[in-house]
Amino acid sequence: MTYKIIRSRRKTLGLEVTSEGVTVRAPLRISAAEIEKFVGQHAGWIEKNLKKIEERKRALAGIEPLGSEEVKELAERAKEVISERV
Repeated sequence: MTYKIIRSRRKTLGLEVTSEGVTVRAPLRISAAEIEKFVGQHAGWIEKNLKKIEERKRALAGIEPLGSEEVKELAERAKEVISERV
């Protein structure tokens, strides 16, 4: 598994899974072996979250973004509804 390591003046290890990949945040003085062990211990969690991201991408792939006219129409309707509630 590939991942990016960001070292900083922190005390604990942290994992971040995004659509760009996996990032490990680590203290400055921790060894590469300890980081590798940490990632291995959390491999199941990482894989589960990577799968979730892929599922979201597939679900959103068929959705067309709104055009500017549609956005304007929705904004006008929202103003009408909001002004009634305030």
